[in-house]
Amino acid sequence: MTAHPDTTMISSRSSLDIAQAEAEADRLEALVSTEAARLATMRHEVESFVARARASAQDPALKTFLDSVTVPAVGLEASEAEARAARLKAVAVRRTCAKAMASQLDAVQAQLEKLTERLSQEEAAAKKRLAKKAAEASAAAAARAAEAPKVEEAEVVSATAPASLDTVMNARPAPRPKFKPEPIAKDERRAAQRLALCTEISFHSDSNFFTGFTNDISEGGVFMATMDVMPVGTEVEVSFSLPGGKKVEAKGEVRWVRELDERHPDTYPGMGIRFTQVPASSVAAIHEFAVEREPMFFPES
Repeated sequence: MTAHPDTTMISSRSSLDIAQAEAEADRLEALVSTEAARLATMRHEVESFVARARASAQDPALKTFLDSVTVPAVGLEASEAEARAARLKAVAVRRTCAKAMASQLDAVQAQLEKLTERLSQEEAAAKKRLAKKAAEASAAAAARAAEAPKVEEAEVVSATAPASLDTVMNARPAPRPKFKPEPIAKDERRAAQRLALCTEISFHSDSNFFTGFTNDISEGGVFMATMDVMPVGTEVEVSFSLPGGKKVEAKGEVRWVRELDERHPDTYPGMGIRFTQVPASSVAAIHEFAVEREPMFFPES
């Protein structure tokens, strides 16, 4: 506990006054002792003088006077004894007070050590709680990621470099090829079903902008029918509107591509996009659309 400045000042002044008083007492006692020694010498000289005078005195009157002379004694024994007793008492009191203060300091030290140990325990407990919360948050994030919609990868037919930026910007959307839906066989159904969808779609990447015509969408990705395919692994941004006007925006990655094959004119050239980041609102919109549509089989080769 920090003492009040005024209290500290008073305590300091009191200690200083005591020290000054003790120093002054020591100086006074030293002077008294010196003076007592000087007077003792002087008394001895006076006694010697009186003794010699008595022995040699011839005048009766002088001899009578010398016989009546009494040399005074210094007589400090009683005062010195009283001073010694007072000093011994003060020393005893100071020793008793010092022992009491030492005991108080031991008690304060024990309290501080106990408080320090408690603070360390509380800090360690707080770290454990934070670590537990972080682990729970990580587990929850992993669970959400595991439940996120996924799209099954199809075999990569071919990967070609995209057209130049100027060519792409001026290109028109690829015409929609004619396609006859076929039912999906039971053993060919996907974890995230692919559904037929006809809507204009736009893709953005760091260096290219594509517009095309999409034919199919799933809760894990989308197929874009276009002649201008992008390399596998290209990160893109997808935006399109579902029937009813609900807009879908998501980030994705090109997972497979299919070029135009003259031997199979009914197949769609284009690329499959796997969603990597889909807002909750867009996921709900895709799911709602998927529930209302019949699944369609779309050949990938």
